[in-house]
Amino acid sequence: VFAFIALLPFLPLGNIAPRYLYLASTGYTFALVYIFKLCFTSLLKQPKYVISLLLVVTLGLSYIYFVNLHQEQNKWENAGYITQNTLLYFRKNYGGLGPDANLYFVNTPVQINGVWVFPVGLKDGLWIIYRDGLPHVVQMSSLEEAMTAANKGNVDNNYIFDFDKNGSIRQVR
Repeated sequence: VFAFIALLPFLPLGNIAPRYLYLASTGYTFALVYIFKLCFTSLLKQPKYVISLLLVVTLGLSYIYFVNLHQEQNKWENAGYITQNTLLYFRKNYGGLGPDANLYFVNTPVQINGVWVFPVGLKDGLWIIYRDGLPHVVQMSSLEEAMTAANKGNVDNNYIFDFDKNGSIRQVR
């Protein structure tokens, strides 16, 4: 009941983010402790069973948490790898661009596997490289739209970049 009541304010949002589950997990923890108490009081007459059960439950939960932690770590490592490679790509290959250049990005990864990559856009990440000389950064929804926009004005300073489904970037034009 406690877990359900703790989640009520977040149900209208449409999806439950892991950060909303912290308070609700307290209710599940109380329920688990109560179930353990019931099991242990019935087995208390034979302490070797209590210790064995406690050891099995502890090892099982530790294994589950370790596997989940490892999976989350791999997801965040992948997101960091995508971000690092994208910024290094621009530092190495396009470090001399100025504020008169236009960079068009297609399929910019906001999230990959539930992990944030460029949540507020690529412009903030590129600012680290270019600072006050930041080129004009535009995120487009399709390659055709980017091509149309890049063919206007000074064509020599217009660049189009595309991200694939794995987060790798390539220059289209």
